[in-house]
Amino acid sequence: GTDCGDGACNGDESTATCPMDCGTLCGDGVCNGMETTANCADDCDSNCGDGTCNGDESTADCPMDCGTSCGDGVCNGTEATANCDEDCNPNCGDGACNGDESAANCPADCATVCGDGVCSDGELKGTCPADCGGKTNHTNVVVILFDDLGIGDLQPYGGSKIRTPRIQQMAQEGMRFNNFYVAPWCGPTRSALHEGKRLGHTQIRNSAKPLSGSLPLLAKSFKSAGYRTGMFGKWGLAEVTGGYHIGSNFTIHDGAPESAGFDEFIGFLTHRDAHVHYLDNPADPAGDSPSTPYYTDIRRQMFKIEGGVTVPHVIPPNRYVHDEFADAAVSFINTHAAGPKPFFLYVPFTIPHVELIAPEDEILNYYRSLNWPEEAYAPPAGGANSSIKKRPQAETYATYAAMVERGDRDVGRILQALKDNGIDENTLVLVASDNGPLLGNYRSSAHVDFFDSAAGNRGYKSDVWEGGVSAPLIARWP
Repeated sequence: GTDCGDGACNGDESTATCPMDCGTLCGDGVCNGMETTANCADDCDSNCGDGTCNGDESTADCPMDCGTSCGDGVCNGTEATANCDEDCNPNCGDGACNGDESAANCPADCATVCGDGVCSDGELKGTCPADCGGKTNHTNVVVILFDDLGIGDLQPYGGSKIRTPRIQQMAQEGMRFNNFYVAPWCGPTRSALHEGKRLGHTQIRNSAKPLSGSLPLLAKSFKSAGYRTGMFGKWGLAEVTGGYHIGSNFTIHDGAPESAGFDEFIGFLTHRDAHVHYLDNPADPAGDSPSTPYYTDIRRQMFKIEGGVTVPHVIPPNRYVHDEFADAAVSFINTHAAGPKPFFLYVPFTIPHVELIAPEDEILNYYRSLNWPEEAYAPPAGGANSSIKKRPQAETYATYAAMVERGDRDVGRILQALKDNGIDENTLVLVASDNGPLLGNYRSSAHVDFFDSAAGNRGYKSDVWEGGVSAPLIARWP
């Protein structure tokens, strides 16, 4: 029988004249001669989709196995991760749209065109609302800075006297830094934070010099990246004259919050103004006036940004100023959580810096009930014009603890506002302190040691020993 194609190589048939019957090279892509699925699966097993181009498969009828164009988006033929990562490595989020990735199942890699209906990596809701609507791929940032809070005052660092459950939970869900260093004084720490420089290179070397708005600063960087920026609390980095009484004239010479890049602000412009927690006259709140002041160097009004400029902000004399800041921070989150921009929120609390005073509430009453040994503080002798005069306090232990817990409570309020608005998993929150605990003015060495505020370290605020420069830092970013 010499019929070429009958599957038998016979008669005068040869590989040259009848390769269909006589070509028996397994692996040549043709199932012929004596080849079968059993003895030559490479040529004779023609299951399209098995990853091998064999039998009667071809690019035309089985591109899944036989199409070998690396870069066509299909991992087929002889392609593999080793020789065609572009088609065969489908790790969504690696920055390459490959393998079986598409805009539908991997927008982070495959969809970058505004208007394609997919909010993809790099598309900010402020620049592509058509795709992103109320969402953002940019992380919100919240920085909460306590004033004179000791590292040993907090439960995450071993504190046992003061309840700080919100910060404790934040540490459990995030990260606790054990070697976080600051300046021994508030001005340089805050300047270094906003300049992004090491303490040895920051502009402010003491608490008197302003932070010039002409510098490249943190809030400016966020603003240029499309963020909404807000600050509520102690700025402390401006140079101001006048404005000590409501309605009196004032001049900001340098360091205004708007020049530092903030869109919104409520708080104190200078360090000294932030040393009180009620803007009243402790001796005679109703009689506080330019002719009968209790303090001569602390302003009776705060400031805010309105219409892009800093103007006075007046609160009732019985309003605890920390509550003003905490309420404003929560309101900022509620206002801007839905966009159209991500936000940078800076909340420099004024507590637990002296003066020591806390509202009459359940927090203060709890610490009173512990019957701790109390120390009374009496201001130094001096008339109404004494620049060192301070409010007297009979319960310095209970009051200090109540101030710290109040700060912890409001950290919790801020975290809850983020959660309630559905943005807590897209928000980095940092909680820190600007220096070590204060020794003096309400806080004797026995007072500081009772709370172990310096966590056993040598030194306090103003010292360059560990106790003055080691501070807490907790970060949470689910």
